[in-house]
Amino acid sequence: MDDDCTSADSECRAKNPSECPYHGIGKDAAANRNKGHEHEPFNYIDLAPDRATFPAKWKPNNFVSAETLEDHVDRHGERMGAKTTADYLDKAKAFLTSPRGKYGDAFVGKNGAIGRYDYESHIFAKANSKGVVITCWNLTETKTPENADKYWEEEKAGHINEGV
Repeated sequence: MDDDCTSADSECRAKNPSECPYHGIGKDAAANRNKGHEHEPFNYIDLAPDRATFPAKWKPNNFVSAETLEDHVDRHGERMGAKTTADYLDKAKAFLTSPRGKYGDAFVGKNGAIGRYDYESHIFAKANSKGVVITCWNLTETKTPENADKYWEEEKAGHINEGV
């Protein structure tokens, strides 16, 4: 089996996929995947392990609950530049659907969970396949940039490998 993967390979052929320069986990792998696509949003169905059951035109629609949304505004609103629940929800939805940029990364887990992260801004968001936003916040509120990246990478690996 060949050790070199390219963007055209849907499955990783590397001996150690987590270290693959294209399919792997990390800022450099995200930059390799995004090259030439920085101005495009992620098409989550392309990332879904089960495309037959994942919505073809996925979009975020609401927060998991009004209480959780209010809690997020209280804890993360200032850092996200949001003053109201509507503003916070709009920012979360915009992040999940915005162009990926150079260092954007995303996953769709086996259970349909969607994750999005940006290695430059350290914003992290998670939603489900029905478009319900579960969380959105800047991980550097409580972590160093390096630990924020590590948190994302563990979150991504867990969803892709175990379907948590």
